[in-house]
Amino acid sequence: MKRWAVRFSLLLGYTVPYLYLSMYIDLTYGTPLFYAAALICYVILYLLAGKTHNRPAALIGTVWTAVSSYCFMQYGWTQDWEWYFKPLTATQLLIALSAAALFIQLLAIRAAEKTSCK
Repeated sequence: MKRWAVRFSLLLGYTVPYLYLSMYIDLTYGTPLFYAAALICYVILYLLAGKTHNRPAALIGTVWTAVSSYCFMQYGWTQDWEWYFKPLTATQLLIALSAAALFIQLLAIRAAEKTSCK
C-alpha cells in the first residue's frame, strides 16, 4: 500500500468523533464503558501509525478527532448535557479528554524514541 494511502486511512480512522460518542453514550446509558472503547481505538490507531512509521499522522489524527468531536458538540443537541458532567461543562470535559489523549501519545512517542535510540 502506498504511503499516502496509509496516512489517509489513518486520518480517516481518526475522523470518528470518539470523545463525542463516549460522552453521548455515557449520558444516554449512564455507563462510562465507551471511554475504554475509545481508548482502545486510540491505541489501535496509534500502534498502526507506529508500525507504518506515521506517528505524525497519529498526532494530527488526535487533534482531528478532537475537532470533529467539538463540531458534533457545537452542532448537536448538547445544551442539556451541562448537568451531567459537573463540575465541568461538556465542552470543558471534551477539551480535558483531548488534552489527556494528546499528552499520552506524546509520552508514547518519547518512550518509543528512547527505546529505538538504545
